[in-house]
Amino acid sequence: MSSSKAIDRLRALADECESKARAYRLAAEALNGHDVGNRAARGDAVLAEAVALDKARRRGRGPDRSKRAAPGSKTADKLAARARTVAALDALDTARPLPAAEWREKLDGARIAIGPLVNSGYVRKKAGGFIRTAKPYDATAVNHPSK
Repeated sequence: MSSSKAIDRLRALADECESKARAYRLAAEALNGHDVGNRAARGDAVLAEAVALDKARRRGRGPDRSKRAAPGSKTADKLAARARTVAALDALDTARPLPAAEWREKLDGARIAIGPLVNSGYVRKKAGGFIRTAKPYDATAVNHPSK
């Protein structure tokens, strides 16, 4: 293939690509103009729909007040759970490590997980068992003791 044929072939390919690019640009401009015009025409209607939807959402916010729990009704449950936690912490010694299986036997079936107590710093893992730390646990606090 001679150089003039190669140059002619490259020019033909460039013209073809330019033609396709013009078509793509024309289509994009048409779509963009349609979209902008459509948005401008519907702007007020969209805004009115959004305001109406917001009012409807605000109207139905929250459960029916008659079905809500009375203030302080969960306090007894919280204090009972904290009493079980105190019993679980009292089952541990501050010096002698107690294996988890023995600790569970001392709890008489109470469902207390030791992981959260370790994460909160009330219990520490030591030598194949767990020991009680010196961190005080306030069982009378209505809110969480660490907050």
